[in-house]
Amino acid sequence: MDVATIAAEGKKPGLRDRKKKETRRLILKCANALFHERGYAAATLEDIADRAGVHKQTVPRYFGSKEGIALAFRQIALQKFKTGPLPPARAVPVLEYWRSFVEASAREVTERGDMVRYASASLAVEGGLDPAPCCSTSLQNSSTT
Repeated sequence: MDVATIAAEGKKPGLRDRKKKETRRLILKCANALFHERGYAAATLEDIADRAGVHKQTVPRYFGSKEGIALAFRQIALQKFKTGPLPPARAVPVLEYWRSFVEASAREVTERGDMVRYASASLAVEGGLDPAPCCSTSLQNSSTT
């Protein structure tokens, strides 16, 4: 049972569930730092595990692959996008919230485009899809040759 399910049932998460959540958060934090420092392509799962202080098999156990980590950032952003306008006591109107969210996301993609581009290309190629919609020409050429 995951932490979200436990919280939805009104139960307090146990130590094991809290540790899992913290490990996941730590791996994402360390991956984020490495992606910024070295770029997505240069960071390895072993580097991420070393930085997080976990065994090298822990990272794929939580995320499956480096692409899974990149997609986890998008899933977190999507969840924030969905739940952000829900609190009735929010300080800004929904449209303003969404506009700010989209602008911040666009800035992030501009600043960290390599992570988004490489992850999208890797998943497209693995799935037998044409990576053209998500990649630059130079990346397409290197992926298909």
